[in-house]
Amino acid sequence: MTLSAFQRLWAHVEKSVSFHVYPYMLRHSYASTLYRLGVGVKQAQYLMGHKDVRTTLNIYTHLENSDLRDATEKLTALCL
Repeated sequence: MTLSAFQRLWAHVEKSVSFHVYPYMLRHSYASTLYRLGVGVKQAQYLMGHKDVRTTLNIYTHLENSDLRDATEKLTALCL
């Protein structure tokens, strides 16, 4: 894809949402989605193209309240 084609595409994306969006937001969403799908950390690192797994985990993967609730529910089920 050429730079001008990307810029046209991105302009369309920005018009479609009610907030300012940056391309790197997609990388963050992609990493977090991989995590939620249960993709292993090393596989996610490879797919993201990171040299260090810490970059994948500490910068790009974000937990949501639902992730923490799911973990708590799993621990509770294990203890019952």
